[in-house]
Amino acid sequence: MMRIKRKLLLEGPKGPVQVEALFDTGATFTVIRKSIAEKIAPLGPPIREKVTLANGKTQLSIEGSVWFWTVIEEVCRISDIAHVIEQLAEEVIIGVETMERYGIELKPKTNEIIVKKCDTMEELF
Repeated sequence: MMRIKRKLLLEGPKGPVQVEALFDTGATFTVIRKSIAEKIAPLGPPIREKVTLANGKTQLSIEGSVWFWTVIEEVCRISDIAHVIEQLAEEVIIGVETMERYGIELKPKTNEIIVKKCDTMEELF
């Protein structure tokens, strides 16, 4: 499991917010703390599902979803949907599904994040 933290400016229909994001290869989905999500976008409908944390025991309820976009490493714009969780330890966790979609590679020894695929203008609109 690899993890790297970055400060990101998440943007959504309500506006931008600066966050500390954890890129985590141990997380399947991208998730966002509810208090942050409410600042950037209206919450999508509640999802009656729970996610299980890496410890295999702790379960957290998904309270909806939000769409956002951000720029990674000041060069690559991406957009995604994040599951909203009330009691999330991190502000945002970027999961493997997002990393695979954009070809994001983590290099913990050098603290690098490499993004191989950025959103094109056609994908954004």
